[in-house]
Amino acid sequence: AGQNSFVDGSGLADNESDFVGSFVLQPNSNLSLAYEARLKNDLSAFNRQEVVASLSFDRFSSSLSYLDFAAQPNYGQPLPTHWVSGDTKFGLGRGWSVFGGMTYDFTTSILTRKTAGFEFDCRCMNFKFYYQGVQDSISLGVDNRVMMSIELATLGKTGLSLGF
Repeated sequence: AGQNSFVDGSGLADNESDFVGSFVLQPNSNLSLAYEARLKNDLSAFNRQEVVASLSFDRFSSSLSYLDFAAQPNYGQPLPTHWVSGDTKFGLGRGWSVFGGMTYDFTTSILTRKTAGFEFDCRCMNFKFYYQGVQDSISLGVDNRVMMSIELATLGKTGLSLGF
């Protein structure tokens, strides 16, 4: 019925789409394990896989992820991606918490993301102030930013980002 508007690598460029599936196991309210995958429509290879483990107790939460993505040049990803990412948050009380995280790229052996900050969260608003450093795995350039965001429950969200 005409020209397909999806590009190669989208999983939708052929007459048949890729197979997509996920599996989640949550044995209790504290632990969650998830697996997601996208296979080529002929089942010859995985285009994308992701495994996520999340743990949450009272004031502490953490997640660990592993991603395996095939190269997608049409989407600005010329190389395959294999990385692990971890994030942690610890509640200090009265709505305040500290958080941090990082991502390590196995393909380039680079720590591509570092984040650390604090947050205030209540029923009417959410406020975050944090540092984020992102290193591009291709150009190796680093984008360091101090960021702030405020989200009001009835008015919306705004933010400020200062790069250095």
